[in-house]
Amino acid sequence: RCLSDWSSDVCSSDLSIEYRSAQWVAENLPGQRLMMAGSLGNFLNTFIGAEQLSAQPYTTSPNWEEQVAIFTIYSGRNAGDGDAGYSILWLQAFGVQAIAVSGPRSPEYWKPFARPRKFDGVLPVLWREDDTTIYRVPLGAASPAHILHPDQLVRRPPAHGLDIAELRDFVTAVESSSRPAALDWVDTNHARIRAVLGPGEIVSTQITYHPGWRATVKGARALVRADGIGLMVIQPDCLGACEIDLEFDGGWESRLCRLASGGCLLLLLGFGCWRRM
Repeated sequence: RCLSDWSSDVCSSDLSIEYRSAQWVAENLPGQRLMMAGSLGNFLNTFIGAEQLSAQPYTTSPNWEEQVAIFTIYSGRNAGDGDAGYSILWLQAFGVQAIAVSGPRSPEYWKPFARPRKFDGVLPVLWREDDTTIYRVPLGAASPAHILHPDQLVRRPPAHGLDIAELRDFVTAVESSSRPAALDWVDTNHARIRAVLGPGEIVSTQITYHPGWRATVKGARALVRADGIGLMVIQPDCLGACEIDLEFDGGWESRLCRLASGGCLLLLLGFGCWRRM
């Protein structure tokens, strides 16, 4: 398919695989969380706005268990014939709805998958061009927030990517829950969660925990903590219909960085004034 304008004809084969996959995602998977392989993920948010499991250097990731998941999905180390199953379980635990895989002949630069064909015949194919495939990951609920009991969470961080006993129980609880919580983003740092809670129930989110998150219910602060895979858990301490305001203010790290930035600016201004004097 070619795109014509007054100056030139541009055919889809002339466009990068990163751009083509991003445009297909924008048209067919809006608002869904993705895992895009290698340079597909690095460039995705240059072209469109989309949630990703990970597309940043591992050294900047706030969630180590996310890196365990990504390593397991990419490498399949020691997974044997269960490689696809382990990978799908990790994808479901982090609420990923589609995954892009680059094969050996793909123009995608990094080609990070050790076994790029492992999902063939296991997951439905949504899109395929130039040995690059986007697969559908089955999820019971599209919402990243779920009503659970505390004993259904992952409590102990997995020792490695194949240590999945608690992870499997967590995914089963999330997938079988008939009462997901509704989460709506107000902006990138603010969300509202609506849930109908029974005694002892909590809200588990497939959002990475950070001390900068604050949750309030009717103006009262609710406890926010991490589960065993670094996802945020909210204990709203309310029964029946509850609305939770969830806001990210950066915590002490953000405040310290702003203070340091302000101090550096004042030093620079002071140095400039001193030079002029």
